[in-house]
Amino acid sequence: MHKLGVLAVDAEILQFLEGEQIQFSDFELLAGLSNLQRIRLENLSINLKGSKPRQLRSVKKLDIKSCSFMSDDDLPLELCDMFPNLVLLTITNCFVSIADLNHLRSLSLIDCCPMKLA
Repeated sequence: MHKLGVLAVDAEILQFLEGEQIQFSDFELLAGLSNLQRIRLENLSINLKGSKPRQLRSVKKLDIKSCSFMSDDDLPLELCDMFPNLVLLTITNCFVSIADLNHLRSLSLIDCCPMKLA
């Protein structure tokens, strides 16, 4: 699994079967995937409470759609902390901070709340 280059998680089907929102809370699992370059997350509740996620330096492309993020301080997720080398970012219906993304070349914001830009 260390050769995995793309991770796509769409929890909509699981939500329908289970009847509750699916939570993802262990970004430490992804930190060991040095070839991971693209992540697509849909319809997830991402729980970062009680831990500071490690940087995923190899990830260049991130798509997040209809995800909610929970942290200890209830502030928006700082993407620059987790994905320092992000080049392409697509955000759909999420609330995150896109400040300090120095390598970003392409940004798509679709149906998003006001967010911290700088």
